[in-house]
Amino acid sequence: MMLCQETPIYIGKAKNLRNRLKQYFQSKPSSYRIQVMLSQVDDLQVIVTDNEANALILENKLIKEHQPKYNIMLKDDKSYPYLVFSKHDFPRLMMIRSKKLSQKGKYYGPYVNQKHAILLLEQMQKVFLTRNCSDHFYRNRMRPCMQYEINRCRAPCVGYVSKADYQKDIYDAKQFLEGRGKQQSIILDKMNAFSKDELFEQAAFCRDLLQSIGSSVKHAFNSFDIFYREVLGSQVIIVLISVNDDQIQNVHIDTLDTQKRCYDDSWLEQYVYHYYSQFPLPKRIILPEKNQQLEAALGVKIQGLNEKKYEKWTVIAQENLQIYFKNQSNKSFHWPEFWKSLELYLSLSIENVLCVDVSHHQGSSAYASCVSCLSSGMDKSNYRTYKVKPGGDDCAAIFEVVSKIQKDRLSEKTLLIIDGGKGQIGAAKKALDERGIKVILVSVSKGKERIWGDEKFYKFDQVAAEFHWPDDLLKYILHIRDEAHDFAITMHRRALRKLSLSSVFDQILGIGDEKKKRLLAYFGGLDALKCAKLEEIEKVPGIGPSLAKRIYDTLHIAS
Repeated sequence: MMLCQETPIYIGKAKNLRNRLKQYFQSKPSSYRIQVMLSQVDDLQVIVTDNEANALILENKLIKEHQPKYNIMLKDDKSYPYLVFSKHDFPRLMMIRSKKLSQKGKYYGPYVNQKHAILLLEQMQKVFLTRNCSDHFYRNRMRPCMQYEINRCRAPCVGYVSKADYQKDIYDAKQFLEGRGKQQSIILDKMNAFSKDELFEQAAFCRDLLQSIGSSVKHAFNSFDIFYREVLGSQVIIVLISVNDDQIQNVHIDTLDTQKRCYDDSWLEQYVYHYYSQFPLPKRIILPEKNQQLEAALGVKIQGLNEKKYEKWTVIAQENLQIYFKNQSNKSFHWPEFWKSLELYLSLSIENVLCVDVSHHQGSSAYASCVSCLSSGMDKSNYRTYKVKPGGDDCAAIFEVVSKIQKDRLSEKTLLIIDGGKGQIGAAKKALDERGIKVILVSVSKGKERIWGDEKFYKFDQVAAEFHWPDDLLKYILHIRDEAHDFAITMHRRALRKLSLSSVFDQILGIGDEKKKRLLAYFGGLDALKCAKLEEIEKVPGIGPSLAKRIYDTLHIAS
């Protein structure tokens, strides 16, 4: 689907194109995102392939090339870590996240697991004693650094090791990473040499590195990868388990955010094909269901996770997912559990939660916040603040803010929380009706005493009616409300400080924006300026004795 002849906004494939297009154009779209996408379509372009496997390959290639706005964006190799030896007489071993043109050298990877890549880097630096300093640091050394003192480097910067000896270690390190069947012999030789010299700590490093061999290279006859998926709100969580000879080698969990994007049942095969365009293929792949076109495209056997012999791997994937959820949550909040309970309570699949609050000081410096929450927790990248008209009318402010929230953030699967009572929730409902948007609309009222935990809650169906959240959800709802409150107050206080600062300087004749900036930069803030002596203010560039005296007098009269 094209915005114009040169700009694809969505790329997909279909065995029966007529039926696929009917889903979009002859029936009501299932989500607001699809409605928005269809409203922007100016043209359709069709490419015919000879089979489904080639269609999958072409789809993946075009998505990579054009990065369409409404396709799920998959990680490319630029976001995975690499180990690289710099191009230098005494190469540095380091980890980077993309093949930068400015960084010349020998690359190894990408590595799907960042923690594994970091551990491997640390172990190799301990065993092969490669330098890890920058070229600038290396060029300017007069004596060995701490890395040499703790036996982590051979100090090539000051000539403690010859180029030939250092290059021998680099050659062994490269052979190890390439995994050409000599990995164990290389490390064993190193370990024996260290033991002979009674360097037992280095010998232990070699032992640790030996134990990690095989986790990054799939060479076993019975190697297979398992892909398990779970959809939670607007997020898709994928668990990838790599197995060699019935032993787990690696577990990687990836999350895809489907907000503002369109996806169908073919997204997983696209994800898997994209993944193996960057990483080596195992002997077979286990997916939730068999997929013949992906099998043909990749050239390896694909089996279904629903087969009885893979039952234990489903359980293992679910256990790893629960551990991931617990690690993602802090000690007090377990967001995936909250999300499931919320959907169960509302009997609806929820994509996102938004909360709106307003903060002002006697009607001035009025700001509103809109914070966002997803199934993984508070989504701080999507926090927004809005400047609203002064006056102190909270209902009018709520109406104004809800009218400003981006339309693609609101849908029938959005829980919108308003900080306020019946008046505020009524104002929000009016703004939503004027925009033709339906959401699940609730509010939180602090009550007369304004005591935390003693709030009243309203839900708007036909009218605003009081209700109460279940105890297991209440803590999370109040936390989201508090986040909105804190975010609004932060912006409000910043505006007040700016207003206070402006009012102080406006009283002083001869102070413009430029001199104001110089004063604040010189002293580091208004508080330090208020404490400054007259002689210190005179030293500021561009501030003469007479102006300094006026500044000093004004600040001390104000305080």
